[in-house]
Amino acid sequence: MTLVECSTVEEVETQITDADFLNLHKVTLPAEVLLKGKNLKLVQHLGLDARGVPLDAAKSLGVPMAATPLVNYLAVAEHNWALILSHLKSLRRQERHMRERRYVDEGWGAAPSLRIALACDQTLGLVGFGEIARPMARYAAAFGMKSLYWDIRRFPELESAYSVEYVEWDELWTRADIVSVQLP
Repeated sequence: MTLVECSTVEEVETQITDADFLNLHKVTLPAEVLLKGKNLKLVQHLGLDARGVPLDAAKSLGVPMAATPLVNYLAVAEHNWALILSHLKSLRRQERHMRERRYVDEGWGAAPSLRIALACDQTLGLVGFGEIARPMARYAAAFGMKSLYWDIRRFPELESAYSVEYVEWDELWTRADIVSVQLP
């Protein structure tokens, strides 16, 4: 059995005819290249979905397609989200306020410096819409946020699944309350 792991279309094209398994990551494969893989038993994309894999070509070969999310991307998305929540909730100021017991003398109501923002009132702007931005869009939807994205390429097939709206570069910076940049 032969496993082929390639980082360019050219590498795939030189090895695909003998390959039993094809493992792709960040490679957009043309259908005509995949159709040369007559021995393929599985095409696997390392990532959240089959982006870059011509599914019709895989289907015509009778080859199953699998997608395997990479843990590091999810960890980065979660960390980004933690930073966003920390900012919205002013966690450093809130913690300092509590540790210093300043709330004791203030009575009811928060001091103006401790007011927080609600996530559901915010619009998240995602610069890039790859493996990190997509889970971030899901987290934003869970908080009731509106999400916008800009990428060098538009992904209309993913927009409803991730509850995002594609916007042009300048519009993203105008409409977003929070901007998260995920570019290679």
